[in-house]
Amino acid sequence: MADEPVKHLRFVLRNRNSRGVLIGIACALLCWYFNDSVLVRGAEDWALDTCFLVRGERSTTAPIVIIGLDEDSLQEVDKPLMFLSPEVARVVRHVSQEGAAAVGVDFFVPQNTRSAELEDGGDGNAYELAEAIGESSNRVVLPGWLLADEQVLTPLAQWMQAFEVAESLGETHHSWRYLGLVNASVDDDSFWRRQHLMLADSEGEVTPSFALAVYGLARQWDDEWFASLIQSIDGTTPGGPHLEEHPLPLDEEKRLLINYVGPTGTIDMVPFREVLAAADTPGKTQRDWNGAIVLIGFTGVTQRDRHPTPFSNRSSIRMLSSAGLDLSAELMSGIEAHANVIATLHDRAFITTPWWVSTPVLLIVVGAGMGVSLSRLSLEWGLVLTFFHHWAWKAVCIAAFCYAEWRVEMVSMFTLGILVYGTTFALRWRWIRQMMGMVKSEAVARVLEADPAQMDLKGDERELTVLFADVRNFTSFSEQHTPHEVVALLNEYFKIVVPTIEAAGGVVNTYLGDGVMVIFGAPEKQPDHAARAVTSAIEMVRLVHENQHRWKALHAAEFRIGVGVHTGRAVIGTIGSPRRLDYTAIGDTVNAAARIEAGNKEMGTEVLISQATRDAIDEARRNELASDWRPLSLSVKGKEKALQVFAIDVPAVGEQLSGTEQQPETATH
Repeated sequence: MADEPVKHLRFVLRNRNSRGVLIGIACALLCWYFNDSVLVRGAEDWALDTCFLVRGERSTTAPIVIIGLDEDSLQEVDKPLMFLSPEVARVVRHVSQEGAAAVGVDFFVPQNTRSAELEDGGDGNAYELAEAIGESSNRVVLPGWLLADEQVLTPLAQWMQAFEVAESLGETHHSWRYLGLVNASVDDDSFWRRQHLMLADSEGEVTPSFALAVYGLARQWDDEWFASLIQSIDGTTPGGPHLEEHPLPLDEEKRLLINYVGPTGTIDMVPFREVLAAADTPGKTQRDWNGAIVLIGFTGVTQRDRHPTPFSNRSSIRMLSSAGLDLSAELMSGIEAHANVIATLHDRAFITTPWWVSTPVLLIVVGAGMGVSLSRLSLEWGLVLTFFHHWAWKAVCIAAFCYAEWRVEMVSMFTLGILVYGTTFALRWRWIRQMMGMVKSEAVARVLEADPAQMDLKGDERELTVLFADVRNFTSFSEQHTPHEVVALLNEYFKIVVPTIEAAGGVVNTYLGDGVMVIFGAPEKQPDHAARAVTSAIEMVRLVHENQHRWKALHAAEFRIGVGVHTGRAVIGTIGSPRRLDYTAIGDTVNAAARIEAGNKEMGTEVLISQATRDAIDEARRNELASDWRPLSLSVKGKEKALQVFAIDVPAVGEQLSGTEQQPETATH
């Protein structure tokens, strides 16, 4: 009963469909195990970048306008950046009066900055921006920065005074809106693909990201809503984080995957100097600012606030450009990246992964299917299927992203295809290799595997020793017993003697019905091949004697064998047609060994060794092998001179060897 599970497993593994399913599932689980590794996650991000590049721009209804502090604007203002408060104030006042829903200022001057020019009446009067914020009914978000020690760095105290005055006057004011953290949640490769919507300082005080604060202000969300969002993101409330009625798909680090509207320059952008000119010209209306979400920040390259995004992935760009796509690899300014976060929130353009296209489910399903398919295909067609799987899956993932905003992971599936293909055909090679070793010889299989040139139709002449063994009176046994009984006897016989042949270094070249041809000294060279062959011959006969109880159980009580051994030169190598080869030895040495074995019948012996074999063994070794080498003369058909042979008696266990009476000196075969 204990063997039943083993038999069942063997049956399953030998069935190619079952084997294919098991291989596919095993490879799928392995891919899933490594799916969270740093290398795979990085590769998945690059695959996502490819989706963005292929898709290009997407439509958006977000009323976002960026007022860019570009190089021309900074040159026109012509003053140190820390003294830009009056100019920024005039722009904020202008767009607020024109009906902007919210204004985000990503222009940072730290709170601890001290300068007389920042005071009232100075060239950089910071109080002017505070006044503009107050006049806008506090529809302005200022930037904050979370430092490495988890302390929040706030902007100038003069700017913050606007909110302090509003609170002291009891005006309607939502305290969480006045400050938004501008920290970029970049990945390990420095690409900005995700963004934290809120961060906590060292004391646990939660501050929203700049984009969330500006968008919440534009939507007029209150403190209660913000508090509930914090609780849902922290997991203290059931159901997960939601943006109104839409679930927020945050990752394990509570980051939102940014669905970029397009490469840099896609979102509406106006130079700061143009808006400033309109603000300084009474009655001049540059554009319709009503309901707009306005962001003010640096867009010039000299400020170094520029980041790589999916549209900046130069490796993917080079790959796609070679396919004829014209793409830009420009970095994106921080203010524009924040604008893309707001656009993602406003459009509810969340990149999601439905459970039924999640990686573990797909890996198992596709892995099982590929395992079954590859188990039925040849090496070449299997490669075609793997190649098709790679590109078809890439097309599916890109299409799902472009048309449904689904993120379907690529890398693990690509790896799965290669792994299933490699495993399937490696196991198939291993199985064929084992069959080669079982059907022909493990030694022959090793030689052909190490040097395929051995398969050429040519031979290598060398000295070797050939052993032939044959079952006595097998023809009469076959006539008196059923084929199944005959096969059972042969299998039992070979099961006992073949291991001792291989242990001595012999190569079973072929089975000749009830006989066997064994080569020593090839394909691997053996200096002592003659001694090995004689050792094997004696051991074979001894084992036949020792296992008389087995032969009796198989209705062959008088089971005996004859063994002949001869040493000489022969050609060893492949023979046959290019489509059907055999690895064997050819030459007179082989023929002589066969005739010497046959001489056992005439001479009543069990082991006959040729003179050439005996001479190839040094005297000390001969004495170890047998104490008595009885010389005999054997006449062989086709030979003018009789062969000098030596008989070696192997006594039976517990009895005298039958046929030990005086043997004739000559016999003709």
